[in-house]
Amino acid sequence: MLPARLATGPGSLSLDNFNGAATINVTSGNHVINTPLVIAANGLGISLPNANATLSLNANITSSGGLGLLTAGKLLILPGANAAKITELSLPGSTNAWTGQLDLTNNALIVQSTSPLNKSGLVPNLKNQILSGKNNGAWDGNGITSSLIPSTPNTSLALADNADLHLTSFRGKSLNDNALIIVMAHNGDATLDSKVDALDLNILAAHWQQQSGALWSAGDFTGDGKVDALDLNVLAANWQFSSALEALAAALPPGMIVPEPTSLLFLVAAWLPLWSCRKRLRTHYRG
Repeated sequence: MLPARLATGPGSLSLDNFNGAATINVTSGNHVINTPLVIAANGLGISLPNANATLSLNANITSSGGLGLLTAGKLLILPGANAAKITELSLPGSTNAWTGQLDLTNNALIVQSTSPLNKSGLVPNLKNQILSGKNNGAWDGNGITSSLIPSTPNTSLALADNADLHLTSFRGKSLNDNALIIVMAHNGDATLDSKVDALDLNILAAHWQQQSGALWSAGDFTGDGKVDALDLNVLAANWQFSSALEALAAALPPGMIVPEPTSLLFLVAAWLPLWSCRKRLRTHYRG
């Protein structure tokens, strides 16, 4: 089901149906959809005429199907800190050569897969689309991006596996362990709770020295698939970040000192090998 009042803006826009799937065709101009967008099980395709065309969504998205950007152009979800939940995402182009752009700004995209196997098959494309959107730190490339990151210090676009986090909902959308979450996050915030604290350190420790396949939710903040000293550096540099940090500091008893990032780095560097050894011993004795 799609809203009756689709969009405002110059140019023309039409809604077509083909084999039960809806397609929004922006035949000219740029448009804004201001009413909630509900995508049916057969999915929604968005067709834009060229790379300069933009369709902006200024409302929440609910879907039981997939979302596809069918041609080169830009799909922009205007800032609102909402979440769009879909079953799959399709962007035009191919690995390292994407021709369309999805700009999430400060919204989250939840890709709710049907099984662990299906989910693992989605990860390579999503990782490459985020890398393409990052465009060497400019965050203006084709693929998946957030145009707010350049003006929001110490943030990146996180790709999280909910099998690491076990969330039952995120920003009002239900999900299970087969879901992937893409959202702008503060560096070091593995749990996506807008803080960098002991919970994030625990996640990093649990995956310490993982050599491949790690995502943000496992402590890979550098995007190289590994959890190592580079990721620990990121977490340490952002240690105790929180939107409520000033209030917390004011509430601390006199003389209580919050560890500085450098001190934390030395402490954790000594602690991680011991933690890993303990984890191996627990595994051994369970066996």
